Amino acid sequence: MESTFKIIKSNYDLDKKQNTPYIIGINGIDCAGKTTLAKDLSGRLKQSGIKNEICHIDDFNDPKVEKETYQAFASGNWNENDFDRYYESIIDFQRARGVVEEAAVINEIVIVEGIFIFRPKLKITFNYRIYIEVDASVALARFEQRRRLKRDDRPVEIFEDIWVRAHNKYVSEVNPQKICDLLIQGP
Repeated sequence: MESTFKIIKSNYDLDKKQNTPYIIGINGIDCAGKTTLAKDLSGRLKQSGIKNEICHIDDFNDPKVEKETYQAFASGNWNENDFDRYYESIIDFQRARGVVEEAAVINEIVIVEGIFIFRPKLKITFNYRIYIEVDASVALARFEQRRRLKRDDRPVEIFEDIWVRAHNKYVSEVNPQKICDLLIQGP
C-alpha cells in the first residue's frame, strides 16, 4: 500500500500543476479488494491533506436490471438475453460520470472503484488506473464470506454464472491488465 500511495502522490503532484481534476480508477473482479484499497488510499490521501472522494460504481447499479437479473437466474429462466442485458445495462454510466464530474469540482482527487469502469461507456479520463487481479476462486471465497456476514440472500451461483462470466467478457473487450498503470496481483 505504501508504494502505491507514493506513486499516486508523486503523479498527482506532477498533474496538480495543470489544475485539472485527478481521477484514479480501481478495477477488478467482484470481491477483488477494490473497496478496501480505495478506502485505504483515501485515508492516506486525507492524512497528507489531500481532499478526496470515493465513488463506488455499485452505487450506480440499475435496481430494476439487478432485480430482474437475479429473479430470472433464481427462477431457472436465465438465458443469453438476460446475460447481455446485465452486462450492457447493470451500471448507469451516464449518472456515474455526472457524479464523478461533480466530485472532481470540489475535490483534489476522485477515486472511482468498481467493475467495468474502464469501459468506454463511462467516458471518464482516468489519470491513474489500477487493476487488481485475483483468482476467481479467491474472489468467490470472499463473496461467500460477505454473504454470511451481511446476510446477502443472492445465490452463490451468481458469482460464477453471472459475475465471473461478465468479468471475463469485460477483460476480453477492454484488457484492463494492459491499459492499467498499476497491476496488483492478489493471492
